[in-house]
Amino acid sequence: MTKARPLLPIADRSDLMIQITDDQSRTLMDTSESITFHSASGAASETRHVYLQNSGVLERLSRGLSTSVLEVGLGTGMGLLMTLDAAISSGISIHYHAIDQRLLESEIIGALKIEEQLKNKWLVSAFLAWRNSLGQTVKDGEYLWTVPKEYDSSESPDLHSGNQIPSHRTACGELPNDDDKNESVCHSAGWGEKENAVISTVKVTVRDFRDVVLDTKAGYDAVYYDPFAPAASPELWQAVCLRHVRESMQSDGVLSTYCVSRQVREVFERAGFSVNRVRGPVGGKREVLVARPHIAGRTNPGIEGFEVEER
Repeated sequence: MTKARPLLPIADRSDLMIQITDDQSRTLMDTSESITFHSASGAASETRHVYLQNSGVLERLSRGLSTSVLEVGLGTGMGLLMTLDAAISSGISIHYHAIDQRLLESEIIGALKIEEQLKNKWLVSAFLAWRNSLGQTVKDGEYLWTVPKEYDSSESPDLHSGNQIPSHRTACGELPNDDDKNESVCHSAGWGEKENAVISTVKVTVRDFRDVVLDTKAGYDAVYYDPFAPAASPELWQAVCLRHVRESMQSDGVLSTYCVSRQVREVFERAGFSVNRVRGPVGGKREVLVARPHIAGRTNPGIEGFEVEER
């Protein structure tokens, strides 16, 4: 029998409701499909365990390493905000690229009270101010948010103005014809610069992931692969898209995701990953997935502190 969790209505949105999950953090439910954006067993605990911890981001920050993160499926922004919070608390810069087909309205994000999960609670206000600057409806494109060490609305105009970055469109798995141009576009917007100051950069791509070109020189240290489940979004769990992700990662980068079915593991392997099943968050799924770009002859060590079972 499925455990009932409290649901809260959202004004003027019959298609979405707020769900109170088991760790008292909030997520969204798509009422038309009965799909939740996070695990009902705990939205915050799932995000922290499956993504920040399993991807190695928290371990890298503890070692003082600037880290580049790709998130496929920005959703409510919880993963982004919790990662920025950890980076600021560690005094380390993060370069974060999030991709989603559409952005939620700031009123909905605000109602999720994500600040309750953060040490640097001002991050939510800053993020909502930036989101508001983009307008109610955000067209396809790429948008930059420069995140300071601390929020001062009178001195941080970038938080209130969304800068759109020119972008290239092509089918998933294809590379742009002009790599140099693509690189200069990202650099001119501040993306990819390794600042000495503790300032993080966030690039948000609003587009169907299958139409996104990932820079093979991006060198992502961590990937949060968080689209809806294969039953709801089968097109995002195909080898062609996962291969595209692998080609944008560092050779020692780590991808983490919640889905661990045999079919998904086999698709990851066809896309050139080595895969492990590791223990899931307390009270949540028994197992989740970590994957690394496959390199012949390299052992697959799993995640420190976890029992690992290869497929």
